[in-house]
Amino acid sequence: MAKKIYVVDDNDDIRQIAVDLYSRRNYNAVGFSDADSLLETIAKGELPDLILMDTDMPPGIKGYEACKKLKETNRNVNHIKIIGMSGNDYKDEWTRAGADHYFSKPLNLFEVLSKTKELLGE
Repeated sequence: MAKKIYVVDDNDDIRQIAVDLYSRRNYNAVGFSDADSLLETIAKGELPDLILMDTDMPPGIKGYEACKKLKETNRNVNHIKIIGMSGNDYKDEWTRAGADHYFSKPLNLFEVLSKTKELLGE
C-alpha cells in the first residue's frame, strides 16, 4: 500500500507541485490549503505517514502551531513524520513544536524527496 503524505500550503502552485512530485513517485499525496483543514481531517482518523507543511497560511494557525497541537493532543499521530517549511527562518519554532525536519524556501525538491524517503525508512 502506498504511503500517505499530506502537503499543507496556502500557495496553490507550491502545494500542487509537491503533490505531483509525491504522486509521480507512487505516494498517496493529498493537498490542504490551511492547517485547520488538516487538523479536521486528522481528527476524523485519516492519518498520513508524513506531513509537509508551510509555516504561514493566513488566516489560520501557523504550521508549527498545528505541529505542536498534533504532537501534544493525539497519541495516534506520534508516528507521523512532519517536515516544516518557510520562506523565513522559523527553524527554532518548528524544532520546539516537534517537527522531524525543516526546510527553508525556496525548496529544493530533490532534497525534500530524499528527506521524505529517509524519514519514511525507504
